[in-house]
Amino acid sequence: MAIRFHSIVLALMLGKPVLAISYHKKIDSLMAALELVEYSQSVDQLDPSLLVQKFIKLEQSSESLKLLIRRKVHEYHRNLDKQYAHIFKDLSDESRSA
Repeated sequence: MAIRFHSIVLALMLGKPVLAISYHKKIDSLMAALELVEYSQSVDQLDPSLLVQKFIKLEQSSESLKLLIRRKVHEYHRNLDKQYAHIFKDLSDESRSA
């Protein structure tokens, strides 16, 4: 279970399923992007019994969630690598012409 944004990001980058307590839209967006909305709960509407239910479901689905998370993280990593290659290519071209 995690509430801080970077704790959630790091857990997901490591391929670990996480139950997010959301205090900001950035957490909602992150969980939605990774198709994990059902494993998030707003801090403003915190319901301990619902949180326990979500945690149990998270544990029961952990193996399939690990695969989903790894796939999505790999996809984001690949896209980020492409962006960096494009940016540094332009910087590299500029330094050669200077």
